[in-house]
Amino acid sequence: MIFDGTLVDTMPLHFVAWRQRCGSAVWDGIWTKDFFYSFGGVPTLLVANASGALRRQLDAAQVEHVKEKIFLAHLRDAKLILPVVEFARSVAKTHPVTNCHGRHARSGAASLESAA
Repeated sequence: MIFDGTLVDTMPLHFVAWRQRCGSAVWDGIWTKDFFYSFGGVPTLLVANASGALRRQLDAAQVEHVKEKIFLAHLRDAKLILPVVEFARSVAKTHPVTNCHGRHARSGAASLESAA
């Protein structure tokens, strides 16, 4: 069984990192929290390119790099999604289990370590 990032709730940390990187005045003028959450699971670079205003004001690759650094600095606040973790642990008793992390495997692995 493969889990795709659902073991740790990192969306609040991504939201904070985006706001810190882009500045709340720029960010709040473009993105609501609900709209941002609709991008759950989408890579940072694609989110940066999703907004015409962000693209005009900031280089998407630079945004991605700095935003990921800010995100990693906040990982100590990551929370496990306990029902999913408990399910994964029960499945692991009888089946192989792994977790995929997307583009930034380091941040995925680090989020699991920080939240554990």
